[in-house]
Amino acid sequence: MKNGEGGDELPEGSPYQSITEDLPQTKKTKIGPKILSILRQEVGWFDEQSVGNLITRLSNNVDSIEGGIGERLGHFLQNISTFFAAVVISLVAGWKLALVGLSITPLVLAAFVFLAFALRTFSIREIASYEVAGTIATEVFTAIRTVFAFGGQEKECARYEKELQASSRISFLKSVFVGLGTGAIGCSIFIDAAICFYYGVKLILDENYENGTVVLFQQFV
Repeated sequence: MKNGEGGDELPEGSPYQSITEDLPQTKKTKIGPKILSILRQEVGWFDEQSVGNLITRLSNNVDSIEGGIGERLGHFLQNISTFFAAVVISLVAGWKLALVGLSITPLVLAAFVFLAFALRTFSIREIASYEVAGTIATEVFTAIRTVFAFGGQEKECARYEKELQASSRISFLKSVFVGLGTGAIGCSIFIDAAICFYYGVKLILDENYENGTVVLFQQFV
């Protein structure tokens, strides 16, 4: 390790660890007691909710909150700060090339929006499908003696498998659209890099741009 590397990483790593590890645990600790508010709901609310539905929803929601304010938040802040720093340095080093690169930014943002929309839409449908499957499992295990008494094992297994098949189809569609979104993001970034590289060579030939400026800009792209 080079001299000074540890000193540079210490102030960067401490806030990152605080965001990705300490903050989620603190929020989970605060959210836990609030779950007890379920006990203060009206009787009619329990008639509309099933045990399996509540368990699945609570589990998924807590995991989503932990993931959203944990490592993902740290990566988001890191990427945002890197983006703005790269834009400022690029404009200072070569504003013409930087403006060409920024002109492709809407295409990249559109790809990110598509990916976020696909994740949100199919995640909601996937969770809802698993809630139904969890409800069936809870009902069967709660009345397991009745199920065996009337020989309804195969029927209940078929019901459960049917819901799992629906969840499987949703997961497949989610994977397809997430793959398309990820591919669109990579494609837009490579298109941006290709255009910037082509225009950078043109600036070197026509306006005596320095080679190092183009190489520096490609590093930020």
